Amino acid sequence: VFDATAELRNQDAAREAAIESQRKTMSLCPEMCRIVALGWSIGDVKGVFVDDKSQDNMELSLLEEFWTVAKNAKSICGFNILGFDLPVILVRSMLLDVTPSRQFDLKPWGTDVIDLMKKRFPNSGVMGLKKLAKLMGINVPAGDVDGSQVETLWRNDAVKLGKYVASDVAITKEIHQRYSGYFC
Repeated sequence: VFDATAELRNQDAAREAAIESQRKTMSLCPEMCRIVALGWSIGDVKGVFVDDKSQDNMELSLLEEFWTVAKNAKSICGFNILGFDLPVILVRSMLLDVTPSRQFDLKPWGTDVIDLMKKRFPNSGVMGLKKLAKLMGINVPAGDVDGSQVETLWRNDAVKLGKYVASDVAITKEIHQRYSGYFC
């Protein structure tokens, strides 16, 4: 009986590990994920939007907000924006029939999209945003919260998710200012 109980517990643990692995894979695939938060900054004006689950089409609203802001922006900047953020935004917009307000030149050397990770580490993304910020002496307001925690935060603590997004926007902006004249 003890062996059978132990075997069932091992099977349960293996199943839970497989489910968690699948969830992580899905969260990185634009066709399977869902945008639940968006942050931006232009000059001193900032915006952070989090899906508070109060409306059914919040992802649609987030995408429309992105395209409204992007319409008049000379360029957009992010950390791994060409590798993750922009592909997710483009695919999710396509799947939800959100018309882009503009086209972006997606070449890493172009000026429409400034990917700070690609500018600094052109051959590989060898360092994450938070680690780079800490090495550069930049304050990380959200602490050790990272992208792997977004779903959990969205489900349990939307306020903390908003702080995480605002933190990443502030860090990215600071790195962009420091890289200006050197890498971009």
